[in-house]
Amino acid sequence: MSIYKKTWWQKLHKKSSTQKVDILHDIEAIKEFLGDVNLDSKRLLKQLDLIEEFEKERKVGRKEIKKIASQTEEKTLTEFSKQYGFFQNDVILNGVRVRMIKEQFDKEVFDEE
Repeated sequence: MSIYKKTWWQKLHKKSSTQKVDILHDIEAIKEFLGDVNLDSKRLLKQLDLIEEFEKERKVGRKEIKKIASQTEEKTLTEFSKQYGFFQNDVILNGVRVRMIKEQFDKEVFDEE
């Protein structure tokens, strides 16, 4: 029997349609994220400025400078990509939180009526 047909597997992966959202907790998490956005974006902008500077040096520099600039740019790009990925994930997660808050709010308001 296939694993996805087994009942224990189905119970394990059964979606809970009655999942209740803690609106106040999620609002606090979103507020915290929004408070940090400015710091995160400044840090990312600094890294991007460095990458831009290394790229300019690589384009016009001598052979020795191009090699050093390329190596440094690669390290900075790797770190930037990683940090930007974290930032992007946080944005997506908080977008989901906002949607879930709205859905929970609608459910609670319309159930009261």
